[in-house]
Amino acid sequence: MSQPRRAGTGPRNGPHKPALPVTIDRPNNASPLRVALCELRPNDTTHAGLWLDRFLATEDKMLKGDEAKGARKEHIRQLLSTLKVPVPYQKHARRWQAHFEQLCGQEQAVSAIAEVQGRMAVGLGATSVLEVSICLHHTYGVPIIPGSALKGLASNFARRRLSDEEWGPEGASFKALFGDLTQAACVAFHDALWIPSEKDGKIPLELDVMTVHHPAYYTTRSSPPAPADTDAPTPISFVTAHGRYLIALEGPPLWADAGLAILKLALLEEGIGAKTAAGYGRLVLDYTSASERAEKEAEALNAASEEKAQKVEELFDGLEVNTAQERLPQIFALVPQSDRPATIQRCIDQFSRKRVRKAQKNNKPWVAALTHAQESIKHNASKGSPS
Repeated sequence: MSQPRRAGTGPRNGPHKPALPVTIDRPNNASPLRVALCELRPNDTTHAGLWLDRFLATEDKMLKGDEAKGARKEHIRQLLSTLKVPVPYQKHARRWQAHFEQLCGQEQAVSAIAEVQGRMAVGLGATSVLEVSICLHHTYGVPIIPGSALKGLASNFARRRLSDEEWGPEGASFKALFGDLTQAACVAFHDALWIPSEKDGKIPLELDVMTVHHPAYYTTRSSPPAPADTDAPTPISFVTAHGRYLIALEGPPLWADAGLAILKLALLEEGIGAKTAAGYGRLVLDYTSASERAEKEAEALNAASEEKAQKVEELFDGLEVNTAQERLPQIFALVPQSDRPATIQRCIDQFSRKRVRKAQKNNKPWVAALTHAQESIKHNASKGSPS
């Protein structure tokens, strides 16, 4: 029995081939279609991903060596000089932000904006005809940070850098936030979408170059030659990204808050993507976690208490009989209720008994106020109520 053949295959049609070849030459007898492809240039609506993944050479011959490197650089430069933000993506980004603002209002997610400090190279090692690649949105061709990369960075940072055992690989907190083979994670790390700038209508992509100074040493498998100053450096052009990105974590608010707090430290200290050792991939995440807010509030309260205590000491330094009428109300306004008994006793001790008795005989208001405050505290204490 003959086997069924797939459509488009067989002796007549032959196997399927890519719609566009990796490199295109233009001989004298080239077809009009091939000539048109060789002369193709990007415009402001060109999809960046398609342009970078389908390399079209402009020379009349097959590219090799330095010519290929120069052509790739020119290929990238042409794209970046003309590319503009797709109008549909601007609408998509606004919908995405509005969606997470609603989830954050319902306490189902947390989100914050991260800004790249310098440049970022995410997806550099992906398969590409240009030898190096970059992670772009499949539909719109704009740079994104995959949620899987964010989750991997946060989990790795928690496992290696956090001292609490709960955040170790076997810790309950680590398993709850990131999941393992026995349970799913309670927080979803969404792709971080680029936020278009209102001032600049360009996609935040830049041409960059890394240079391999000793290519033979790195590429020769058996008995590589020792690196030498006479080696010819090989510059490799690639694309990097910058800009601001919306990072969103969806899940229970406490766990999502913890995940974003860990991610904030990881993005700043270790960076994301490739070439982080050279300073690429550092982002500043504009987010204050619940623990940071509580710590700042405690610091503010301590600072305010210290400031009040210092002011009270200044008032006591100048507390005399002739200044008591003015300073005592200021002192009691600054002292908390729990410290008032000791403060009243200190005020009385500030003067001699003779002067206090003399002020009582003369019905001085400040002595009457002290006596009334003292009796009030004793009365409340006898009833068991707080001072």
